[in-house]
Formats: sequence, structure tokens, C-alpha cells
Amino acid sequence: MKTLLIGIILPLALMTTACSKADPVWMVPPPAAPAPAPVIPPPPPQPNLGRAIDTGTLNQTGFNPKLEVIFVIDNSTSMEDEINKVSANINQFVDAFTKNTPFEYNVAVMSVYDHRRFKNKEFLDKFGGTEYEFDVGEFRQVKDRNGRRIEGQTFINSNEQDVAEKLKATLKIGIQSLMGAGPEVEESFSPISAAYGFGQLKQKSETIEKQKGFFMGPDAYKVIFFVTDASDNSTMTDSDLYLNLVARSNMDTSKVMGFGAISKGNCTRDPGIKNSKIEGFLNQARPSPDTQNVVSLCSDFGAKFASFGKAIRDKILSQNIPLSEIPDFSNPNAGTKNECLKPRGERTAQSIVVCYGSQRIFLRTTINGAPGYRFNPETNSISLDEELSFDSSQKGSVIEVEYTPLNEEVREKDHVRAWGQ
Repeated sequence: MKTLLIGIILPLALMTTACSKADPVWMVPPPAAPAPAPVIPPPPPQPNLGRAIDTGTLNQTGFNPKLEVIFVIDNSTSMEDEINKVSANINQFVDAFTKNTPFEYNVAVMSVYDHRRFKNKEFLDKFGGTEYEFDVGEFRQVKDRNGRRIEGQTFINSNEQDVAEKLKATLKIGIQSLMGAGPEVEESFSPISAAYGFGQLKQKSETIEKQKGFFMGPDAYKVIFFVTDASDNSTMTDSDLYLNLVARSNMDTSKVMGFGAISKGNCTRDPGIKNSKIEGFLNQARPSPDTQNVVSLCSDFGAKFASFGKAIRDKILSQNIPLSEIPDFSNPNAGTKNECLKPRGERTAQSIVVCYGSQRIFLRTTINGAPGYRFNPETNSISLDEELSFDSSQKGSVIEVEYTPLNEEVREKDHVRAWGQ
């Protein structure tokens, strides 16, 4: 900061005396005031030579991924065999994206809706208040591995036991004929929009209350899985559904993913029926441009479901994890595999230390080629290899990244040299 010193100029004063009116007297001006002492700016802040810690408590950094997974099941009579096929193969889907991963997730199952039928007086007079009446977007009660309903539980959390077996049983929601409480014109989008609080159909207050624990916030990934042989007959478009889910994910398009087991190609139940709206949504919510996120109801589900689960895992692990400071790589000491057993701030390694609980994750190099993390200097971020296996005994831990920030003076020299070339 520059300080501007301003001198004070005093004009001479012409004064007359009372001794003689004829002879004016010039008075000597008083001495000038001393100039103020120059202001010395404070010394610049010293560079931070301590260790910086970025932890998974900040969801926006992607250190502690959370997922909301919803299955929308068509329970019309034509879907009985397909529902059983989905249930029989769901283990491969769950195993592929949850095995040895640091994710926390909630999974829920809901059925398609038909507001034209389910809201009319005739239907409510016959089924209102019975076990066959479900609110729009209402989660089905979770079942244990033996198919028994678990009282008061409407979704499955990743920290529970037998997650895959519970989901396998819960997916078997049964079918309802048109003569019974089944849908006539299936809607796949309206249950999702109601559960997330947008669209024309609104949930009852008691439904909202019992399901509020499912939602994990705007930083959570939204994974929607459609299982139906019919087109969507909701009033909203595929883009309406997709963009509203993106809006509830901090406007991050990478947080919305879609998958479907639907009628496709020559596999159709109703002549002329096309899943153009559902396929339109799935195309927008594709995990990556080269990911196949649709399987035909007439095909073998097993391998496809496993690939869907892997696509979710790969998408999340490949996300950049930004660092708040530039790391210092001048010290080659990488420490040992036991660095993560030491308390924060006492780790001897000077390069980046990535820990998942007590598990050390090393930098992947062209020499060892072992799965680990990668550092991107252009974005000052790291990403985890898709093949990385996480220690299951550390489940519930967050990923921590610890490193020595680059000396500010070195950073300035590097900057000048780079621009001077």
C-alpha cells in the first residue's frame, strides 16, 4: 500500500499594528508543523507451512457420496413375470455398486400411479383406507429376507444388514388387476415428482412425514430405476422430470442418473405402445455418453443389472475432489502405508495423503499401475480410480486428504516463470 504525504502550506499574513496607522508591519509567520511520520505497512502474511486437511464432512467436495435410489415398478397384471425377474437379478445390481465402496445410500420402492382412476370416487369408495390404496409416490413397506413386512420401515439404508435380500423381497410388490386396485393408464413420472415435491400431484402430509428420512439433501445423487412395459402417461415431459431433479441437486447434472427395464424394440405388450418419454428421460440421465442404461424386458437381466450398478460406482468415483490449497510436491517423502493410522497433523509424508479411515490410498503411477488416486494439476483436484477397492472394515468412514500447502513464495516464482516463458 502506498502512502501519500501532503505538506501543509501556510500563507503569510499581512497584519497592521495599532502603533501607527501609517506604517504597516509585516509579521513573521509561525513555524510550519512537522510532517507526519510515514505509515509503514504491516508485513505480508507468512506462507502457510502447516498441513491442510480436507475432509469428507463437506458434501460439496464429493468426499462422502450419498445416493437416493428409487425403483418405480409397474404392478399391472402384464408385469408379473418381469417383476419376479427383476427381483431375482437385483443382487447383481446392488453388489456391483455397493461392494467395497464408501457410499451411503437409501433405497425405496414405489409403484406406478393412475391419478385418473385412483382419485375418483368409485375407486376410493371401494379401496379407500385399505391396504390396496397407496398415495402417489408412496414407498412400499420394506420386507425382510423371508418376505415379511417390517413395521414402520419404508426404505433401506446402506448400514443395515442384508440390504440386497431386503430389496429383493421388497421389489415383489405383487400385481393388481384392473378389476382390482391396479392401474388402467400407467404413470411412471408422477410418483417421482410427487415424492420430490414438484408436479401437479401432491402427497398427503402423513406420507411426507414418514418418508422424509429417505432424502439426503441436494448433494445426494438421485438414481431412478423404471420397470414397466407401458409408456408414461403423466402430464409432465421427460425434460420436466429431468430438469426438476437437477434443480434439486444444486443444478449439478452429474447427480441425476436413470436406468430402465422397459419394453423396447420388438419386446412389447401393447401394440403401438412406445416408451418415448421414459427413453427420453433415460437418455438425458445417462451416467456417461457410452453407458448403456436400458435393458429390454424380454432379455436376460443379470449381466445388464451388474453393468448398471458398475456404471453408478464408476460415475461417482470418477468425480473430481477439489483441494482448497495447492499441494507441495518438492519433498519426495511419501511415507508408509501406515500413515493413516497416525493422528491428523502427525503424518510424516509430505506429499498428498489420502485416507479412508485407516486405509491408505496411494497415488497411481505408470510404474506400479495399482489402483489409487490421480492428481490433476489443472483443476487442483484428485479423483479415485474406478477399480479401487475400499476396506469394508472402514465402512462409515469419510475420505480425508491431507497435504502440505505449497510455499507462497515458490508459488509466485512459478507463476512469474510460467508467464515469462
